[in-house]
Amino acid sequence: WWKILLILLPLVGYGVIFLWPLTQRVFMLDSSNSGAMALGTLVGAVGAALIEALWWFLGLRFGEPARLWQSAEQRAA
Repeated sequence: WWKILLILLPLVGYGVIFLWPLTQRVFMLDSSNSGAMALGTLVGAVGAALIEALWWFLGLRFGEPARLWQSAEQRAA
């Protein structure tokens, strides 16, 4: 459950930073430029996908395949 929180809490934080007028002023953000916001979102998504692909590739390349879940034996150890 804590891994889900590691994903959800930053998403909530980004939502607060970009949508709350006070934080927009503090961080000098302009979310009214939808083209720049879309480009930033696209670049971030592509970057995240590349990092994920690299993680899987390196796991296969060095003989340590990436695992999403631990096996029962690993949890018991």
